[in-house]
Parts: sequence; structure tokens; C-alpha cells
Amino acid sequence: MCSLKHDQSLVFSDRVDVLAQAIRSQIAEGALAPGARLPSEREIAERYRLSRNTVREALRELETVGLVYRRPGSGTYVSEEPSLAFSSSLTNGAGTGDSMNHVMDLRLVIEPGIAKRAAIRARGQASKLRSILDAAAEEAARQKPSNAKLRDLDVEFHAELARLSLNPLLTELLAMSNDLMAPSRADAFLTLERVRSSVTWHRRIFEAIMARDGDGAFNAMEQHLIDIKGHTEQPGER
Repeated sequence: MCSLKHDQSLVFSDRVDVLAQAIRSQIAEGALAPGARLPSEREIAERYRLSRNTVREALRELETVGLVYRRPGSGTYVSEEPSLAFSSSLTNGAGTGDSMNHVMDLRLVIEPGIAKRAAIRARGQASKLRSILDAAAEEAARQKPSNAKLRDLDVEFHAELARLSLNPLLTELLAMSNDLMAPSRADAFLTLERVRSSVTWHRRIFEAIMARDGDGAFNAMEQHLIDIKGHTEQPGER
């Protein structure tokens, strides 16, 4: 597993959840293959600069959902078919009226904090973010913009914000969550109004990043996501 820095601002329950998500991400990406033995609790604790109790709880969470299993006296191993566990968690609630609300609630929990940290920590070094924003604005201005290109640029914009937070845990958490967030970027919701509104909000977020305005970035991202939620709701849900 990659070496990740310990964030002192996280409380115990947050550290457990973020570590569990980081390991989930590595399983999903194939860095930890089915049947692979995980490093020992002590090794994980040292690598992530966390307590062994935190590691133990994170592994217990993963075991509960079937992603890993323990062999007494041998260690913790990735399940032979981890994709089944991912499929179960990703599709839980799919097809119900609450599924999109869950997706947007997830985004509202994760992304404003990422934007705030990026504004504070990036020190105005956001040239790649500007390039992504400019490319999206150019595409959105076309008479018939490409949804596929705009979707890719949207993912890139949010991923770059996570990178600018300078916290690899947040970067991995957002990457792992992208499958969950995909329904909010479906073609059915990518109207021209939604696309141009997103570009406007992305520009406000970018301006807050350049101004190193953490609260401004947080608020702009929060309002951006609330705006998206409005575009994805059915009339009877508003």
C-alpha cells in the first residue's frame, strides 16, 4: 500500500473510515489483488501513522462488508471475489427514489471540505485547474457540446481539487467514490442549463482557490452541489 500522511485533525471514527476507504480504493484498483495478504496491523499503523486500534477497527469494517477475511495466526487477506462486495455496496438502494439523494448527500459531505483545504493549501498554484475550467467553458459554449467530454472535464476538475488539498487520503477517497457519484453525471441530467451553471460555479470555486479563501471555496462548492441536486430532483421531490 502507498504511504499516506496522518491527518491530526481527524477524530478516531473519521480515521477509521478514511483508512478503510483508502484500502477499499487499492482493492478496487487492483493494487491489492484477490487473495493477497495485507501487511500486518503494526505495519499498516506505522505506514499510515495511525494507532493499531484504528487499523483494527478499519479492517473489521472491511471484513464486515466482505472485502477482506482473517486467517487466525496468518493475517488478513483480500477476499477472492471482492467485486461482489463492491457490487453489493454500489447497488444498495439502486432503483429506489432515495438513491440519488444518497449520492448527493455523499458529495455534500466530502467535496466542500476538499475545496476549502485546496484553497488554503494550494497557495494559488492552480494552473491545471484553470486549464480544465477553460476547456469546459469552451466546450459548454458550443451549440452542441459533447456530454462525454464535459463529464470527463467535470471529473477532472473535482479530482484536481482533491489533489490540491495535499491529502492523499482525500484524493483516494474521491477517486473511490466516483463510481457512486456517476449517477449525478448521467446524460439525463446534463442539460445545457446544468452544464453552463456548473461552469459558472466551477469558476467561483477557482476564484476562491486563487484568493486562498477557504470559506469562500467551501461555500461555492456547497452551493454548486445544491444546484446540481436541484437539477437531478424530480418535480415532486422539490
